Amino acid sequence: MTGSLFDRTSNELPLDKKPEQFNADSIDVLRDVLEYHNHRYYVLDDPVISDSEYDAFYRRLEALESENPELITPTSPTQRVGGRALDQFESVEHRFPMLSLQNSTTPDELRDFDKRLRKEVGVETIDYVVEHKIDGLAVSITYESGKLVLGATRGDGTQGENITSNVKTIRSVPLEIPFDGTIIVQGEAFIGTGDFLIFNRAQEEKGEKTYANPRNTAAGSLRQLDSRITATRPLDCFMHSIRNYEELSIAHHHDALKHLDTLGFKVTPFRGLASGIDEVIIICEEQHGQRDKLDYGIDGLVVKVDEFRLQEIAGFVARAPRFAIAYKYPPTEGTTVVLDIQASVGRTGTLTPVATFEPLLLDGSTVTHASLYNMDEIERKDIRVGDKVIIAKGGDVIPKVIKVLNAESDEHKKRPEFKMPEKCPICGSDVVKDDDAVDYKCVSTNCRAVLQRRIEHYVSKACMRIEGMGPKIVERFLDEGLIKDIPDLYILNFDEIATMPGFGEKSAENLKSEIEGSKSQPLWRMIHGISIPGIGAEVAKLLVNKLGSYSAITSADQESLADINGIGPVLAENIFSFFRDDERAPILEGLKSAGLAAFDEVHDVVTAIEGASGPFAGKTVVLTGALSQFSRDEMKEKLESAGAKVTGSVSKNTDYVIVGENPGSKFDKAQKLGVAILREEDAIGMINL
Repeated sequence: MTGSLFDRTSNELPLDKKPEQFNADSIDVLRDVLEYHNHRYYVLDDPVISDSEYDAFYRRLEALESENPELITPTSPTQRVGGRALDQFESVEHRFPMLSLQNSTTPDELRDFDKRLRKEVGVETIDYVVEHKIDGLAVSITYESGKLVLGATRGDGTQGENITSNVKTIRSVPLEIPFDGTIIVQGEAFIGTGDFLIFNRAQEEKGEKTYANPRNTAAGSLRQLDSRITATRPLDCFMHSIRNYEELSIAHHHDALKHLDTLGFKVTPFRGLASGIDEVIIICEEQHGQRDKLDYGIDGLVVKVDEFRLQEIAGFVARAPRFAIAYKYPPTEGTTVVLDIQASVGRTGTLTPVATFEPLLLDGSTVTHASLYNMDEIERKDIRVGDKVIIAKGGDVIPKVIKVLNAESDEHKKRPEFKMPEKCPICGSDVVKDDDAVDYKCVSTNCRAVLQRRIEHYVSKACMRIEGMGPKIVERFLDEGLIKDIPDLYILNFDEIATMPGFGEKSAENLKSEIEGSKSQPLWRMIHGISIPGIGAEVAKLLVNKLGSYSAITSADQESLADINGIGPVLAENIFSFFRDDERAPILEGLKSAGLAAFDEVHDVVTAIEGASGPFAGKTVVLTGALSQFSRDEMKEKLESAGAKVTGSVSKNTDYVIVGENPGSKFDKAQKLGVAILREEDAIGMINL
């Protein structure tokens, strides 16, 4: 490509030619025409031909390349569709570190940032560039001689993962730019809120999995080992930085953004130039009101020193620049009406009140339900059916009721208070309240809801890892009487399953192979999977490490169990009672008869989760600060499922410290020891949720 393709007029490109008029001799011109239309559609949002016309040009290029494979180039539009699946991502060392940002949430914190910075660089007033902080996944892209040669994730800031094939599928990212040297650009890959809704609707219509929110979907899509899957996702990308600006003789950040525009990149749409922190604060307040009008998610603004010379003087602290800060907006909020409150029954029999709302669209996903956690929470907030409530999505993911509007009104007080049912809504058994807790529980271990959740947990990735045995299959097998409890998984009639609608010989054989393979899973996974109250993966591993075998665990007395560091008297009683419960005995005997390796007498000490791969496999991780997207226990379980060992203290042997809001002394210690620090959202992206 010579010159700036996107500056050409219709007189400079044969835009009036029809697809069939192009041949092998003019294939390069056909590619230029396609990239011209691609840029107008995906970057400028100003197409000049219809989708069907574009498709006709694209099919012509495919035909010419099929007839003349020697003419295929790495930057051809046809190469965006993805290639062969990878076994794993290669590690990439960033030439320029991909840094995290310090956070601020109030104007006073912005003023403090400015005051420190002005003192550091020795000037009276600083010019800043203010940009939308896109809620996506950070990427670094390198071009050499105008061609895209490398795309990488942030990783730990110094090393990321090579996702070049996946980046090439993003249609707003040019495969080729009018630039002769090397240029390294960084940006944020995301899925627009409108595109996300359309994508989810299409998934639902096809009967396939739908996704919770655009941010995690984008992160998971970019980290697919099969780029053909990535190519089916509506990914987009805004560029916000040129990292090797010195080599381009650019002196200001706002000029770098203009240069990115010129080269054909899609650049963050909003960028305001402010003289002094007071103008920055005005922009921050104005943009907060625009947030719900955007077609892409933002969780705040990025405030960055405009002059590169001053950036260099300011320098860095740990893994964050001193010359930039994020101004974070509070969690997304909206108002809706409580239509109903029902008790949902979990795998241990605990009843959780769940509210149903009038549908409310918040940052790209529609909220219709939210857990109310327990009766204490309902009574504290006085939530009743018919109330108008404020809903917030903590970290833009998990919806929760913040408060009831007009809680003092007569209208509210006339509404009946929610009462936990005395009988289980599923099986009709008694519901009892724990003496020492806020939980209400169904007393029956044969409750259909308890049974279904219990089996779902057993087959899950966190436990016995039986792929293809999702919640819908579990429910169907229970409905059709194929299984009555966990051990029945190991005596399924796969010839019968192969004849069932939606199955076939291949899918039945795959499921059989998965179930058979689960027999070799280690003891700690089975202990976690059989749903002993309060026993998660970490406690299961503790039991195996201390006692060594199933027989030793089941024969241990309560006092011995309580003496194990990390268990204590409550969990010890749960474990002791579980293995002496007559109703559970047939389940345990059935699993033993199935020939599970968990019942062998010798087991290795458990360190990290076996078989896991990816950036957390075998790594020691510490959590600190308030997490917004998951509870501490949920995040811990997800990290352990990704192969990490999660500990409570930072040492020189710690590989990562994951920080939420307001991190404490663990964060400070990690900085002193030089331990890699990850933001919560980056860690979630690395886990690939």
